[in-house]
Amino acid sequence: SEMCKETEIVGCPIIREEDGLAKSSRNTYLSAEERTAATVLHKGLTAGEELLRSGEKNAAKVVAEIRKVIENEPLAKIDYVELVDWNTLKPVETVSGEVLCAVAVYIGKTRLIDNFIDNGNDFEFMKEREEVEPNRDKTSSFLYTYEIFL
Repeated sequence: SEMCKETEIVGCPIIREEDGLAKSSRNTYLSAEERTAATVLHKGLTAGEELLRSGEKNAAKVVAEIRKVIENEPLAKIDYVELVDWNTLKPVETVSGEVLCAVAVYIGKTRLIDNFIDNGNDFEFMKEREEVEPNRDKTSSFLYTYEIFL
């Protein structure tokens, strides 16, 4: 039927400001104070990514670390922090294979989203890719796909 057209989703790197905040038209709604506070999304995700890189496989621990970082910012109100299987988009208890870590956080009245994809701790692959594309962000913008399936 017309409603069942083949669709291909093509990921691309997230474009970030120098301080790590994902570029978004929503950023224009932030006051100067909120704009500074909004960097906590990237800080939280970075903490989660570092935990995974250190070998942590317990998804709850990774999510808790991200929440802890974000909750330290008084202007931030978490909508969700999720660690899901990349292929099924279902929450995982143990990290194995590719996973998507996605967050949605209100800074004031503005809802911001961000994410990263971990490819199963194949950090040699990521290192090689960084050498080829040194300015490429390690995260990809697949969050809209995730939100569609919530």
